[in-house]
Amino acid sequence: MRIWQYLAMIVIGALPVLSVLLAGLIASINGCRLDEGSAHVCMVWGRDIGGVLYTMTVIGWLGLISGLLVIAGLLGLCAELILAVGRRLFSRRGG
Repeated sequence: MRIWQYLAMIVIGALPVLSVLLAGLIASINGCRLDEGSAHVCMVWGRDIGGVLYTMTVIGWLGLISGLLVIAGLLGLCAELILAVGRRLFSRRGG
């Protein structure tokens, strides 16, 4: 695999956690209550986005599974780094 593929794995795996962080930020800025138990009214620009924030928070549970994708991406990057260092060391020795 190429490095960009490992980076894509990390980004995709982190999306559920980023969703929770964004929902928390939006709720905090607008003074809304946010939890995983139920949706609460959250008025932003005259619209109730409480359901959307609730969904964004519950999607965070996917982070338990997608975290494995992040770990795999990080391990892949480490393997690429080790291979690159090994190639450089052995190419200097002449074989």
